[in-house]
Amino acid sequence: MYRTALLIVAILATAVTRPALGTEPTDTSRLNSYRGFGTPSYVDSMRDRMAAHSDSIRAAAKSRQDWMDRDHQAWLRWTNPHSAWIQDSNKWRDAWWDRFNANQRAHFDAVSDAMMRAAPRPWFGGHPWY
Repeated sequence: MYRTALLIVAILATAVTRPALGTEPTDTSRLNSYRGFGTPSYVDSMRDRMAAHSDSIRAAAKSRQDWMDRDHQAWLRWTNPHSAWIQDSNKWRDAWWDRFNANQRAHFDAVSDAMMRAAPRPWFGGHPWY
């Protein structure tokens, strides 16, 4: 009970002493003098540094986009459906799959015929040993 009362007092004290959310002061004087930086010249220099950093990021992204375009052009060159090599490989691939499917079908038909030939004539009624 004592610990519960202490917890309630701590919660109420925190709620009373802490400003409500969204009501904190927004002046920039405290922000500029925040770690002993003192003057807004620090803010200006940081703004310049951030601008230079974003420029370098933009340049790196542009070079990366150029590399991606180059790779994409190479991919289109390799996978061009109008190239005779790709057409021949597609033709050979389709012929291979047609032969494979024909073999599968022949095997299935042979096994099905053998099973049906080996099956006994059906009788009506239950099995005699049941």
